Amino acid sequence: MHTTSTTNWVLSTPELLELILLHLDLRTLLTCAPLVCHFWNTLIQQSTPLQETLYFKPIKPKHHPSNANASIARTLNPLLVDSFPAIFHQNGTVFPQNKEPFSLTDLDMVRRPEKRDSYLRPEASWRRMLIQQPPATKLGVFSWSGGMFGYGFVYEVQELTPTERYDGIRMEMLFNPLIFHRNLAPTFNPASIYWWGECSSPLIRRHLSEVGVTTLPDVILCMCAMVSCTDPESDFENEEVEVVEGVRGWFRGRGMDGGLEGLGKQGGGGWEKSIYEKRGSWD
Repeated sequence: MHTTSTTNWVLSTPELLELILLHLDLRTLLTCAPLVCHFWNTLIQQSTPLQETLYFKPIKPKHHPSNANASIARTLNPLLVDSFPAIFHQNGTVFPQNKEPFSLTDLDMVRRPEKRDSYLRPEASWRRMLIQQPPATKLGVFSWSGGMFGYGFVYEVQELTPTERYDGIRMEMLFNPLIFHRNLAPTFNPASIYWWGECSSPLIRRHLSEVGVTTLPDVILCMCAMVSCTDPESDFENEEVEVVEGVRGWFRGRGMDGGLEGLGKQGGGGWEKSIYEKRGSWD
């Protein structure tokens, strides 16, 4: 009898219940715990530690006063890694063994049609989740195209400005450009994704340095294409185009395209966009 009353007391005490819930695995905390009762759901929604654990609320990075140059430990959102492995496995620091190029055909919503509706719901939790903790605050899109007479590139970067409201890149903000951005059309080459300032392409680094960009953002989405009137369309290209058009159709069918043809139309207040462009001729 005393055990039952003690258990009830513990589970009805917010501070103690919070400590217990922090030991749950993330998927259970996200999908099951809120369904237990209204009290649990309210606590999960209002608790800062629980919201930080679920990647809904950003944590502030811990700086080391004794070592100003010490790198900040970053952790990818494990729930998003499971749901969007094609995107997150491109992080060479966390997944050095991955050698597969990014392909939209590997998206979970494409490979598993039975889960598509859950992904497309406007209220789906993945949209609001931060992609990492501490949060990423700078997203770039680099697109390069070359042809018979020369080449050109456009680099857009969106960065969180210093504001009172601390925030970061959420999954919807990263996912939308891959599908809707006008400069990331799946033509000739698939998009590449580079994380945490790493980029294995000397061409991209060289061109960015030409416009004074020496530091890469937390995540950069890249597309390079050689345009030729005689280039045949590959089966891979056709498959990528089909996937993009399919995903666009699913979202637009639910009124969720949002006019996301470029950066800057998403993310809300506190974000600042810069654009760098250059055109050149072959030597």
